[in-house]
Amino acid sequence: MAQSPVIYALTDKRARILGEIEKAKDHLADLQDQLAHIDGTMRLFDCPPNAEQKPIRTRPRTFNRGELTRLLFDLLRQHSPQTTAQLRDAVMDRKSMPSEAQFDIHRRVFKAMQRQEVRGAVRREGDGGVVWGLVR
Repeated sequence: MAQSPVIYALTDKRARILGEIEKAKDHLADLQDQLAHIDGTMRLFDCPPNAEQKPIRTRPRTFNRGELTRLLFDLLRQHSPQTTAQLRDAVMDRKSMPSEAQFDIHRRVFKAMQRQEVRGAVRREGDGGVVWGLVR
């Protein structure tokens, strides 16, 4: 008896996730080895590792320095005025971002536009929602 496509897809997805878990475990073991080597080297210099040190959390950079602002100005030059939501959607399209990032990108676009408003480069237009336009 042949497997249904649903069972096949679920089995395949499960196998892929198991593979990712194994890869993550290997990566974790490598990081723990590196940490042990660094701790050992610190002890050689009579500097015991600080057990209470908080980890520095890093997140992947979505935009290079100034990239979001340049992108927003390009969008406003092409189609001014635009709402924050329109700018967000255009940025997400250009950067091929997943829809899960929508809230974060909306916040970042709004903050970037506020900074440019303080500098006098853009202004709020219209009634109701926030509509941004270039200062001519």
